[in-house]
Amino acid sequence: MKARRWVALGIGLFILLFSLITTVSFAFNTYSSTTETFFGGVEEKIVRQGDTSGQLHCWK
Repeated sequence: MKARRWVALGIGLFILLFSLITTVSFAFNTYSSTTETFFGGVEEKIVRQGDTSGQLHCWK
């Protein structure tokens, strides 16, 4: 009977630790991506080099 109790406690502890680690990891990833968005950590990518003269050109 004692062996079953220890096995059950071990499985319960494993599930608890796994859920805590997963929750903390997910919360940290969400927080870091939100922080980057608000504080300018977003990386901008130039798709095509434009005209540097400062004028807008309409293509017809």
